Amino acid sequence: MKRLNIAALSIAYLTLTPALVLGQSGTGLKLPSTNRFFIQPGFADTAKSLTVGITWPWDQPSQWGVEGLVGYWEASIGYWNPKSDPAGLFTRNSTQLGITPVLRYYPYAQNQFFLEGAIGFNLITPVYRNGGKQFSTSYQFGDHIGLGLVFGSRAEHEITLRYQHFSNAGLKKPNPGEDFLQIRYSLHY
Repeated sequence: MKRLNIAALSIAYLTLTPALVLGQSGTGLKLPSTNRFFIQPGFADTAKSLTVGITWPWDQPSQWGVEGLVGYWEASIGYWNPKSDPAGLFTRNSTQLGITPVLRYYPYAQNQFFLEGAIGFNLITPVYRNGGKQFSTSYQFGDHIGLGLVFGSRAEHEITLRYQHFSNAGLKKPNPGEDFLQIRYSLHY
């Protein structure tokens, strides 16, 4: 958990500091506005995951009034595999289904780096159990922050480092949550 929190803070610091110090903006950037397919392995302290999904854009960026700010929808299905405890009790694999509205910001005109953040809704079934950690409900919120890069001759590829936290926001106890460090590859289609 501590390693994941340090990773999340590092991502935020490394991406926000240059923009604040240099005062650069997204002027002139060509933003991809196509649908994407993605595959995303994830790692938690006591579990791993594999997620696939699709994304599709919201409105045109010019309608928002902030240059470089775009939004997209994400639909995902994931498989969570917790590390088994020695007795094999209280641990089971789960499937995660999610829908998430995502905000993405391209802070620089001269490259394709981006920051993103989101809070979405997820169904995790059966209810997640991992050793002594057990969710109280299948309904969970999934929030994430990420740092990524768009590349390729037609900006058709993306790679993103993401920190994602799942919990029920305290709506029902227990609410231990689960934190994943994820690497996502996306392909525009």
